[in-house]
Amino acid sequence: PLGEQRYKCWRVRNDSDKSWPKDGVTLTYVSGGSADRLCTSDVHPVEGGLHPGCECEVGVSVVAPLAPGAYQGYWRLCGPAGAKFGQRLGCSVMVAT
Repeated sequence: PLGEQRYKCWRVRNDSDKSWPKDGVTLTYVSGGSADRLCTSDVHPVEGGLHPGCECEVGVSVVAPLAPGAYQGYWRLCGPAGAKFGQRLGCSVMVAT
């Protein structure tokens, strides 16, 4: 429904040979048209320190836009200095009338 809030989460794995930084890891909005804006904040803190081969869940609260249609947004994990890592994480929302 229009304006409905949901929590979107992804299960991610650290496939590198290094642990994630302990502090300053974020899930950052990276693309989608301005009309596709699905959350009120572009940056969401993520618990850091994930060891190689381990998995965790990361997520954002998304809000369905107030106009009917199909919407899509993408986020990436970022380290403390802003360097992106890992795959792009997407969310699609279909808003009905």
